[in-house]
Amino acid sequence: MFSLDDPGLRAEICALMAKDPGEEAARAAALADWLQGLPAGVSVGLYGCGAVAARLARGHKEALEGRRLAFFTTRANGEALFHGFPRTSLDQILKSPPDRIALLSATYEHSMRLNLKGLDPKGIVGLEDIVRTCVSRESLSACLERALDQGKRLARDLSGLPCLGGKSICVQMMNFGSVYRLSAFKKVREAGYGLVLATTRAACLPMPAEDMVSAGYVDYVYVASSDEALEFALLHLLGEHDLFTLFEFPKHFKNVWYVSKVAETARARTIAYADNFLSSFFEDPGHAEQFSANLGLDQDCLRRCYARFFRNVDAVIYKDSDKALDRFCAMFGAWPRRLFHLPYIDGGCLARPPAEKHSARDGIRRIAFAHSLHQGFFFREWFDCRELLRLIEAVTATGLGFTVFNSMDRTGSGWEEFMDLARENPLFEYRTHLPYDRFLPELARYDYGWLGYRFRGRVSEFVRTNLQLKIFAYAQAGLPTLVSPEFEHSHGLVLEKGIGLSVESHDWPRLADLLKDYDLDRCLANIRALCAELSVQAHAKDMIEFYDRLSAGGGGG
Repeated sequence: MFSLDDPGLRAEICALMAKDPGEEAARAAALADWLQGLPAGVSVGLYGCGAVAARLARGHKEALEGRRLAFFTTRANGEALFHGFPRTSLDQILKSPPDRIALLSATYEHSMRLNLKGLDPKGIVGLEDIVRTCVSRESLSACLERALDQGKRLARDLSGLPCLGGKSICVQMMNFGSVYRLSAFKKVREAGYGLVLATTRAACLPMPAEDMVSAGYVDYVYVASSDEALEFALLHLLGEHDLFTLFEFPKHFKNVWYVSKVAETARARTIAYADNFLSSFFEDPGHAEQFSANLGLDQDCLRRCYARFFRNVDAVIYKDSDKALDRFCAMFGAWPRRLFHLPYIDGGCLARPPAEKHSARDGIRRIAFAHSLHQGFFFREWFDCRELLRLIEAVTATGLGFTVFNSMDRTGSGWEEFMDLARENPLFEYRTHLPYDRFLPELARYDYGWLGYRFRGRVSEFVRTNLQLKIFAYAQAGLPTLVSPEFEHSHGLVLEKGIGLSVESHDWPRLADLLKDYDLDRCLANIRALCAELSVQAHAKDMIEFYDRLSAGGGGG
């Protein structure tokens, strides 16, 4: 089922080696090979003094000894040595840069590059790039075997579960939020399905995995160490064993090879939950070039992966415009069954007394922007840091407050521009990641939700056709959505349901006046109606009927 001649497989193994906690030894070995391949006399800065750096210093001294190198971290601790090798500070590196800098963390690469801003980027190399260029075929094969062993162990654990004797579904889930809820899982089980949940340590589970089982929400929970480790375990499980009737998995912007492989090889009927359709890759040559470089796969390989995905997946659950899905189906001559499915609003609209709003305290109406501020290349679908900072300045200049909730920021590092602005602008606030169930009550303390942007030039198909899930978080928190017309699909839903206000960028200077004249009571009534319409009970019924048709081999759409 796997061949190392497949460039997509090699890229996926390299990503696993660069990111998974269990592959620290492989990362250290690749770093040692990279160091030994450098010309004599080249000076090197090793950015990071964590577990991988310690393995490198302790286990590969021969690669370090005799070289002009120093370890360093973002915050200096005053120590002059790191496991016997020189240690310096980020400030010193910036004052006197070495010839090469290796970033010893793939997870925090973008933050590290921001901290090195001003240095020649050609001299800075990321950990995943080092792994791609230095790892041997033997190491790739060994890493693949370790990853597949996890799938073999999972198959053994699942083989005796009585719940898998009839209709059954395995759901691969990135995170709990507006898409997946425990109450919906319970409805699926009550409909007669055995349900296995496969996720990762990074997912914000609403309760411990064993409690989810004992409370009857799911039959089994598998928690992998990383997204890549989970994918390989599931590829083995689904390709080698007939344990499930259905397999549902996320299709997002980065997992192109994986979704094509699992759709092609899984013995279960496959259902992709499509977060987006990667329109920009096929629409914008510049985007395609950068996307290809970021994933380490050439553009032809990515197009083949996309074709295999559409031609092999049995069904697609989607929230975006029909236009986007229709275009890709026509492009690849493939027509999977489909279900248009808006997110659940579990528990209806939150009850938040007006007195608990921030504005009740000081009279300042506040706008909340709940957004994943992707770092590096992947923010370029529509988010740009500089443009967002200008947007914040324009809105707060009207006397309105503006708060960014960044779900990507779990450490408080890497988004320093926003932290600096929060210290300088009293009307701006920057908030880091909150689990979804804690996030909603916080969101309800604001007055409006934001989905606005100033687009310069042609608006991409992604922006026009993507449905932004933040609309539903705003609705559950009782906030009207302020939306730019360029978000055509999202804009249409907001206006159709009467749950917000269309705001063009040229109207930002008079936004405060527009909001004074807005019929807020009518909007809130519409929000409550939408929350009732998207109840778990009603939505789970649609999902279960869709599952039943697929399980029986009939049409899903």
